[in-house]
Amino acid sequence: MKEFRGTPGEWRLDEWIVRDHEGLEMNGGLQILDAEGNLICSSTMSGASEIEKADVRLMAASKDLLEALQGLMEFAGIIEERLGTAETGKARAAIAKALGS
Repeated sequence: MKEFRGTPGEWRLDEWIVRDHEGLEMNGGLQILDAEGNLICSSTMSGASEIEKADVRLMAASKDLLEALQGLMEFAGIIEERLGTAETGKARAAIAKALGS
């Protein structure tokens, strides 16, 4: 099975805030960091909707979701017997999309 070639290690969701010289919050947002605290991506949340915030949380979970789905697909034969190939086909397509193949 093709391997994920993105940022290795655990990803975590964190908040960031920019304050002025008086300590008042000027801006902020959500960011996804790797296990060593390096920035993977960042989103400004000033005026962001709940949908936009949910999108960033989904991005932070995407690597875990991919790994979980890949693990489940190891049992694809059993799943196909019970659910048919439509659901496993969707899973295979999602994995291919995530891995760029």
